[in-house]
Amino acid sequence: MARNSGFKLGALAASAALLLSVFPALGASFYLFEYSSTSNAELASFSNPNLGATSVPITVTFLDADNTYGGSPTAASLTFRASTAGPAIQHFGLNYSVPVSSVSFSITATMPVDGLSNILSGTSSTGSFDGSPADFALDGQNPGDGVTFTSDFFNLSGLTKFGYEIDLGPPQPSPSVTGGVLSPFSASVASGVFSASTAPEPASVSLLGIATVAVLCRRRREV
Repeated sequence: MARNSGFKLGALAASAALLLSVFPALGASFYLFEYSSTSNAELASFSNPNLGATSVPITVTFLDADNTYGGSPTAASLTFRASTAGPAIQHFGLNYSVPVSSVSFSITATMPVDGLSNILSGTSSTGSFDGSPADFALDGQNPGDGVTFTSDFFNLSGLTKFGYEIDLGPPQPSPSVTGGVLSPFSASVASGVFSASTAPEPASVSLLGIATVAVLCRRRREV
């Protein structure tokens, strides 16, 4: 269960067990978590109807409502699962999309703090899995996707808008669609973002989009 006094690692910031320091306390209206994989191995797999990866080593960082980072990049692992919920579609060229359901994910601290390890976990009743021979992404951002988050360390109460994107590298072998079914492949887990916020006004939506794009652009430049 998430604790209700904001981020709880402050008292243990000096511990080498988990390199997270004090983050904003109660009342934050916007959280953005971004991560990058520390492995190039093809740890994610798709074989209709199942998509997922288990214990992918990542580093995760945190962006607060003021668009500033707190703490140090933290060692963690990412596990996610999803199931196809309809036929795969091939769009113009070699672009594919598949509706998914029963999405779940967890970002778990490599070294628990005070017995706690759930940095962020969640579910999504629906989502989408889209890509091309260059890369694929699992995401859920629409209100109807029913995205929910939980955390041992962050107070997410009062936040109502949640979204995620889990990016994969080039699928191997290159996929195709036959009879509405996407062919099996494996891929590396590249990077991704998870966001939580209050339902924003239109201007805030634009700012959130700009912040997210800036994060993604910076991450891609650093790869």
